[in-house]
Amino acid sequence: MKQIIERKLYDTETATKIGRCDNGFNGNDFDFESETLYYTKNEQYFIHGEGGPRSSYGTRRGNLLVWGEQIEPISHDKARCWAEEKLTAEEYIEEFGQPEDA
Repeated sequence: MKQIIERKLYDTETATKIGRCDNGFNGNDFDFESETLYYTKNEQYFIHGEGGPRSSYGTRRGNLLVWGEQIEPISHDKARCWAEEKLTAEEYIEEFGQPEDA
């Protein structure tokens, strides 16, 4: 997906994929939702979200709710928090480095 936001192009084809999570529903389910964290060559993070008609990404077309998707640029801190919550420890460490031991 490509989207221009504040005169900047965000493109899932050219950005680096950091990690992905979904809500566990089948991809054909109306409630399915997934989010993928990306990093651009210009050091910007963004989330590409997509989902079925009843997900938070569902889109209205006339009287119908249909599959939808969107891109949301996010800060480094928000990307790190998102990754901490939604990715594996290995994916987090690969992108953001080793956190302090508990």
